[in-house]
Amino acid sequence: MKPDRPRRVGELIKRELALILNLSKQDYPGFFITVTEVRTSPDLRYADAWVSVYGDNKKRLQAIKNLTSDAWRFRQALSKKLHLRRIPELRFKLDETLDKAERIEKLLRDNLPVEVDEEVVDGEDIESTDDSVEEEF
Repeated sequence: MKPDRPRRVGELIKRELALILNLSKQDYPGFFITVTEVRTSPDLRYADAWVSVYGDNKKRLQAIKNLTSDAWRFRQALSKKLHLRRIPELRFKLDETLDKAERIEKLLRDNLPVEVDEEVVDGEDIESTDDSVEEEF
């Protein structure tokens, strides 16, 4: 097996799983679910699918619970679309990357004072331009 095959299969599953979830929106009313990443095991038996769910923590946990209970349906739908010998067993995980980024941004915003440097114009420091420096070619 080629070394990048698990990565390529993961990308394929991610794309198809996102389409399947989009088509089954009526099964998940009130949930806005996005597939952010899929990683397969080296032997392609398992696929961990990270999903981002819009809403509070209770709603996110409920969405993961619902997706996990319906994993067999997604696997069945994937088997009809993908031409693989074996469809990996799907395991859904909550992607908290956006929450962590938001938390870090809030901490930075709250703890660091914003100072405007008047000497900086269009991203260029006025004092740093030195006409006496010659360029060598």
